[in-house]
Amino acid sequence: MIWSGTSPDHIYGHNEVHRLWSYNVMSQHYTMVKDFISSVLPNGDLAQMSKSLDGQVFAFTLTDALGEPAGYLVWHRGRDQILVREEVPNLNEVQVDKSGRYLIVVYVDGHDEIFDLAPFLPTLIATLTTASGNAFVHYDSGHGTLFHDYDPTKGLVFSQLATPTVLQQMIPGFWSYVTQDDHFSMQADNEGWALSSRFSISGGAVLNPFDNEIVQVATDGSDRVRRIAHHRSLVSVYQDQPKASISRDGRYVASTSNWGQVGGRRDVYIIVNIPPAPTS
Repeated sequence: MIWSGTSPDHIYGHNEVHRLWSYNVMSQHYTMVKDFISSVLPNGDLAQMSKSLDGQVFAFTLTDALGEPAGYLVWHRGRDQILVREEVPNLNEVQVDKSGRYLIVVYVDGHDEIFDLAPFLPTLIATLTTASGNAFVHYDSGHGTLFHDYDPTKGLVFSQLATPTVLQQMIPGFWSYVTQDDHFSMQADNEGWALSSRFSISGGAVLNPFDNEIVQVATDGSDRVRRIAHHRSLVSVYQDQPKASISRDGRYVASTSNWGQVGGRRDVYIIVNIPPAPTS
């Protein structure tokens, strides 16, 4: 489910009969937005929904009969038009950026594709590969922007989706993927800062600054970091990884943690009253 970007009372979600719904949390009323029955794969389903902030462009992973990613779908709500529908092997996930103009396609073999959805026929802007040193796995997008990892020996970068091969390196020398990995959130309206939840890939302890921390990183290349909290999760399986998300006003961060218990229960923790991030 995803909160609406235009109404604080509405969320979007989809179900197993291939329908996209809007739900008003105040009136507890459902409205069907779109039935995608003719667009999904045979015996497949919709998964991993993302949308533009204005709720006009939606992207989905298409799964096969076994529930594995096998394609993707992009739909424009205002025009009731399928912008893209592809069946592709080796897919990980897709995401449409906040503006609804750009589509990010991530593959499990280590390459990524960036599309411009504005032309009548969506246009491939770039293919990013491990060999070229600019491919990524973990990321999040803003309005035409991308915050992500890249070459493990180099670290963290910020880029414009219109020119995704032009990379602005973030805090060089302090962000390594040798022992740590991370997930990102750019859901705050203030996109001058991106949220990262760092974690040890072996479940290890803190060895360097920012290890096992939830932090905000300035996206302007000034190397500023706001240290928010340690998440206290020890990672042994994917579900243990902290995937912190920030609220649009930047005041709250929610993340899961097993609180130091390997194989233990994972609870949701909310960090509240974070001081507003600088806007300059």
